Amino acid sequence: MNVKLRKRLISAGKRYSLQLDFSPPIPDPVKNKKVRFYTLGLYLHAKPKTSIERKENREKHALAESVKSRIYLWYLRETILS
Repeated sequence: MNVKLRKRLISAGKRYSLQLDFSPPIPDPVKNKKVRFYTLGLYLHAKPKTSIERKENREKHALAESVKSRIYLWYLRETILS
């Protein structure tokens, strides 16, 4: 399984939306169907102008990487135990 963190430009080029891309699609435990993309609900400034915006981007990116790792580990546990 491969999990990639992707960013998608939104809001007329002002922000990026962070998404996880799964290859191959993984089962969603809530919807009981396979999903390829998952939007994290985290947004980055497209062109950070201040040090505060740059810091926010770094923190949100680190949080997204943490979520990515947790989902990857969950998937590994589910496939090994089943």
